Amino acid sequence: DELNKELSDTREMHAAEVESLKAELQSLKLTHSEEASVLHSKVEKLQEELQAKDGINALLQSDVGSLQEERKIAAAKYDEGRSEMQSLLASQKDELNKEL
Repeated sequence: DELNKELSDTREMHAAEVESLKAELQSLKLTHSEEASVLHSKVEKLQEELQAKDGINALLQSDVGSLQEERKIAAAKYDEGRSEMQSLLASQKDELNKEL
């Protein structure tokens, strides 16, 4: 009879341990799930920020391209004006030399 009582007590102790472990496991699963949800939200936010920055980067690259094109045009106009001025000065110099 004492052996049955000891077996019964051992079963109850193991059952209580199993229930305790189940509760702990459930708590850990819940904690893990919450942490995973938070991390997922952070990843989504970072992806949105990255997409926004990619858009800004594309706009800035387009602006740089436009500015480079404007610079080429301005440099060509400057060179053209400089060339015209040199021709005009050379022509005026020739006229002055003829008058002298």
